Amino acid sequence: MKTLRSVPGLVLIATALSACGGASSSAPDPQLGVAASAPAAVTALTGLVLRYAPGGANPTRFCTPEWSITNQTESDIPGLLIRIEWQHAAGNVLQPVGEFGTLWENLAAGQRSERTLMGHPVDCRDLRIVVGRYACRNADAGHLPCPGPLHVLTEGGIEADLSGVEEGPLPGFPGPPQ
Repeated sequence: MKTLRSVPGLVLIATALSACGGASSSAPDPQLGVAASAPAAVTALTGLVLRYAPGGANPTRFCTPEWSITNQTESDIPGLLIRIEWQHAAGNVLQPVGEFGTLWENLAAGQRSERTLMGHPVDCRDLRIVVGRYACRNADAGHLPCPGPLHVLTEGGIEADLSGVEEGPLPGFPGPPQ
């Protein structure tokens, strides 16, 4: 089952959640976003799309998440930096945010960049990704407004905490002028 977390526009897919049969009647946790199984909504996303899924042959004993970012816009992005941390569901940090975050360079319009995370001896359903600030830069390393919102798609039970997601300045990477 795939889940989608989107910033901004979380309400956009709430209807799709109830159509999946797995929805609860309680309100979604605003710290985790809205979850939905909505393949049609995913293909309609515009912006920057992070995707996370369990990897490896036996994700219940040793989880090696596979992830990607897709520039689903019509603009090339010379540089993109995102603060990403991996945690166990209990809150233990498995892979901390790097000093400068995760960098992608020359992410052309429509391009998808695949990555694999270090493996951890945990059940993939106990993984939680914490996504924070992000910033785009131009070819001269100056601020470039990101061409769309940041969306996060997870599957295999991986949770996403999007409470800190916002476009803004990062160490060594300027954000929008204040």
